[in-house]
Amino acid sequence: MKTRYLKYSVSVFIVFHLVCVMFVPNSTSYTGQKLEKYILPYMYHLGLSGAWSFFAPEPFSPPMHLDYVVTIKNRAPITGRFPAEKDDFFFRARQNRRVSIAKFMMQDTANVEFMFVNYLCKKYGGALSAKVWVVQGLQPDFDSVRNSEEKISKTIDEITEFSGEFACQENSDA
Repeated sequence: MKTRYLKYSVSVFIVFHLVCVMFVPNSTSYTGQKLEKYILPYMYHLGLSGAWSFFAPEPFSPPMHLDYVVTIKNRAPITGRFPAEKDDFFFRARQNRRVSIAKFMMQDTANVEFMFVNYLCKKYGGALSAKVWVVQGLQPDFDSVRNSEEKISKTIDEITEFSGEFACQENSDA
């Protein structure tokens, strides 16, 4: 009796998951709109929303990153870039998550201050403050790519915007 209930529960879960995977990319369809209140919370929780493009390869997106300088008590400042240009991971998904969180943080200075600077202050013990710049690469225009004058993957210019200098909250080394 217990085994049959377990098999039934697992089967229902698998069917539900497959329905979710089929309808999330097509959530604008009539059926997708009717099912979205049941499906989307589950898929967002797993990080498999349509924005992740989990059925197709990601098209090239221009480089977007956060450059920083962390001032540390009694040490030379540390400079860095998030996400790192070099992908240190075997599976691309971890780097994609870092790129996605960087894009999210770049949308608002409050995100930079309360998410990214807090991360930097904890990462570098004794940190006093952090200066952060938002850097966005620009792609060539559509006509030059279409005429084979440029490649879509080429960054033609970068826009660098100073986000601010933020003091670290209490740190354990102070």
